[in-house]
Amino acid sequence: RGAGEEEFSEETAAALRGVMAELPPKERACLEFYIVDGRSAKETGLLLGSSEESVRGILRRAKEKVRSRLEKYGFGEGGE
Repeated sequence: RGAGEEEFSEETAAALRGVMAELPPKERACLEFYIVDGRSAKETGLLLGSSEESVRGILRRAKEKVRSRLEKYGFGEGGE
């Protein structure tokens, strides 16, 4: 793995996939383009027909939902 990349257990990866699947389609797409594919907020916006500013807001909300749901399942903050 590269610098800064974390190794996830299968359990964590499965939980993350489940949480991502629960997100609204636009939030899920933003996270996938921005985090998984490594695209910029501007590129993500162009792909989704949204402004860069809108994408940044969607990303903030989506990341918070993912964080909150993973914590609810015992990951993060004192979890895995």
